[in-house]
Amino acid sequence: MNTEMLTFIATISEIVASAVTMAGIVFIAWQVSDTRRFTKSQLLNELQRDSKEYRHVYRMITGSWKTTEKVASKGEELEEQLQNVFECLGFFERIKMLLDNKVIDLPTADRLFGYRFFLLVNNPNVQRLALYPDGHDFTGVFALHRQWSQHRQRFGEEIAHQETDLSLHNPKQYEEFVESYARRS
Repeated sequence: MNTEMLTFIATISEIVASAVTMAGIVFIAWQVSDTRRFTKSQLLNELQRDSKEYRHVYRMITGSWKTTEKVASKGEELEEQLQNVFECLGFFERIKMLLDNKVIDLPTADRLFGYRFFLLVNNPNVQRLALYPDGHDFTGVFALHRQWSQHRQRFGEEIAHQETDLSLHNPKQYEEFVESYARRS
């Protein structure tokens, strides 16, 4: 075999090796992408399952907590109700963290949890008894409210109970909580 033939074979071998390497890289990228989608799907399923644990909170705020007169005034019943509300607010703090870290996107969160979020935070009793008194513990909820409200307004989507919007209860304190979250982020 002459040198030209060996050079030709070497060149063909390099081209084939490069093509195989590229195919391998494409396959790995596809696998990583597929794994990300699967992991995201698992996370969303888990969040959806977690959110169902708060059904009793949504029943409470659309039932007995719909008006101030029906809210337990004190004692163990009120403490238990508030604890349930705090846990539900904590769930939305996690949603805000996942959004900030780009683990999920707002349109996805909105489709899954949007109505329930606004139902919760725009409830006057939740605002009066939980959010504003303990707002420093829930600055993520205030920041999420701002972000989500802007998103829905941008797309002309309805916001549940907008007449008692979280930002209207105490606008100055609302801004302080949103800014406090922004400073910590």
